[in-house]
Amino acid sequence: MSTTLATVLIASGFAAYLVIINLHTYRLFREDKARAMTGDWRIPESRLLLAAFLGGTPGGRLAMVRFRHKTRKQPFRGLMQAIGLFQYGLAVVGLFLLLSPSFSSYVAGVFADTLAPAPRIPAVETRGRVVVNRGLP
Repeated sequence: MSTTLATVLIASGFAAYLVIINLHTYRLFREDKARAMTGDWRIPESRLLLAAFLGGTPGGRLAMVRFRHKTRKQPFRGLMQAIGLFQYGLAVVGLFLLLSPSFSSYVAGVFADTLAPAPRIPAVETRGRVVVNRGLP
């Protein structure tokens, strides 16, 4: 498989994941708002924040604004903002690293060193014992 095809498959899989997690997070926020209005058992804030942390921050923020849900509640709102800033920072650093030619060549070198066979060190026999020659050949 060529590297271009592999890159496209990985990117499309990641994009599909982001769409699914954002739809799921949006649905969780919508359901929690409906439960709040009817007085039913609520979805724990930890579950809402986890869904946002796993990539659903845009879906969660959209649901917060659209349904006017948890928009004034602190520390929930602050935690959502912190998660969003963290994810934004990861995206900026990730894009910078992916677009940096020096990083790309570094990664290629790491994988080349990892996949290269280890050099063979010749053994030297002295007085009936086998000793590994640690010096340069």
